[in-house]
Amino acid sequence: MQQFRRLSKQSFSFLSNKNTELIVFLLLALANGFYLVMYKYIPSLDGPQHLYNSNVIVELVKGNDFFKQFFQINNVLVGYWNAHAVLSLYNFIFPSWLAEKLFLLTTLTLIPFSFRYLIKIINPNAGYLPILILPFVTNSYFFMGYYAFCFAWIFFFFTIGYFIKNYSEFSKIRKLIILCFLLFLTFLSHMIIFSFTLSVIALYLIYRFICDIIKKETKTKYALLSHVKLATRILISAIPSIIFAIIYSLHVFELNKDLNTSSFASSDLLSQFVNISSLVAFNHKSEGIMNSQLFIFVMALGLISLIFVIINSKKKSLLSKNHIYNIIFWGLLSLLVLILFFVFPNSFGTGSVSKRILVFFYFVFVAWIAMNRLPAIVHLIIIIAVIWYGYNQTVVRHPYYDKIDHLISELVEAEDTMRVNTTFTAINCIPLWNNWHYPCYIGSEKPIVYLKSPQNMGHFPVVWNWEKMPTNYLGLYKSGEAGTSWFNGSINKTIRPIDYVVVYGNWVFNNKAEYKKLKTIIDTFYNLVLVSERGTVALYEFKLYDYLEAKIPEIESNEKWMAQIKTKAEIRKLSVENMLLLDAMYYYTRTH
Repeated sequence: MQQFRRLSKQSFSFLSNKNTELIVFLLLALANGFYLVMYKYIPSLDGPQHLYNSNVIVELVKGNDFFKQFFQINNVLVGYWNAHAVLSLYNFIFPSWLAEKLFLLTTLTLIPFSFRYLIKIINPNAGYLPILILPFVTNSYFFMGYYAFCFAWIFFFFTIGYFIKNYSEFSKIRKLIILCFLLFLTFLSHMIIFSFTLSVIALYLIYRFICDIIKKETKTKYALLSHVKLATRILISAIPSIIFAIIYSLHVFELNKDLNTSSFASSDLLSQFVNISSLVAFNHKSEGIMNSQLFIFVMALGLISLIFVIINSKKKSLLSKNHIYNIIFWGLLSLLVLILFFVFPNSFGTGSVSKRILVFFYFVFVAWIAMNRLPAIVHLIIIIAVIWYGYNQTVVRHPYYDKIDHLISELVEAEDTMRVNTTFTAINCIPLWNNWHYPCYIGSEKPIVYLKSPQNMGHFPVVWNWEKMPTNYLGLYKSGEAGTSWFNGSINKTIRPIDYVVVYGNWVFNNKAEYKKLKTIIDTFYNLVLVSERGTVALYEFKLYDYLEAKIPEIESNEKWMAQIKTKAEIRKLSVENMLLLDAMYYYTRTH
């Protein structure tokens, strides 16, 4: 074994320089995001919603009065602010398509470097082992557009790293203040990741207390007293974040009170674990093959690591006591998280919990591997394997990205035609699991209100302004009456015509019987102003502006007509102004 290790060190001495290791790590971390430069738009399920809301935040900060009628900042401090703040900053400075790329590149780069920070604290000689994290950074949630969840891992690794590094120094106020700040930033990133962070800290405190008792270097009484003091200090530093987390959790559980608890079957969970389903972006079959290969590779590394833990633990010159303690802790933590994956429900206050725990497991397990001292040949094999996986991942996903990139470009064609400070609704005639929110790309660049914006119900930083938001009509039809729906104000009953309708799946809209009534309504009140170059997207604009501008004063000057309108308004419990608008539009339908 000694000869093998010596030969490995000699063969790969050119990689041993620390500056070389840092450069290689940086280059591979950037290469992990190479796909970002291959396409203009980076499609995901929820990403468009967050990009849209980032522009809403920009407009609210600018003081846009039109947007203030529809949106406001959530008065509950939610655990999603960090990602939205960074994305909003980028969107304020750069075009929205570039802002999203910069945000994704920031996330893809900082997660590996925060992970490397944690590993280097425990194992300064980790070398190239932290590179193993790269395949797990681009997990399913990254491609589902769960930007806040992904971004939060940066703060998880930095916070845990800082905690372990300063474990024996928290009697210093400055250290506790920094920990308090890091915990608060973690809460502002994502509630689930904040829960993971607190859990790891609590488990580490308990583990170190047990280690001290086993060592018997101090009496149990004094060890207990010392750890109680330390735990109290840590708790005090965490209290501000915990208070806000409790408030937010109660708020979310109230919003999600109708969400039923559900779980996967054990066989499904086992399949997800072996196929690393947390890394699938588009196709379970094609991506599952290389993920299964990655599973075998990582588990083999885990076995090799275990062998070297046993060997190295017998040689005090190779591993310090603290290093051994940390290796054992992260090994036990991996096992605990894996058990949690198999027993915890998939829905608990929020959905898709199982796969989030699976992401957590692989991060922790890879951390455990990287904390070990392994031969140089293993480092080189990891570099080669990561490059191989990244290349194959890009090849497999390219056709999906390329096709969807063109679809999003067609939607953005519509935005270029639309006026600022207007409203629109969208009709998706080709609903797929990942395209429901693509219309959110409209309004991510210009200040345009999307009346179906889905992430404004209270979970996220921006919410609907129900008190000031007008009641939006599609011609003479309220939400739900014309075969499509959108959000409306609950208090302010001022009626306002929707300015634009975006049809996504234009051929289906024009030819399927189920859309006949809706098409008739749109053709009555709207003009077709754009069909995208490929024909997938159609844009309709409300056409009665000039007519209403002339007709309403004419009606107001007719006493008999106004008397009828007042009577109708009283019967329908509408304001005279609203009834006047509806009557003018109704008159148009009878005369044109």
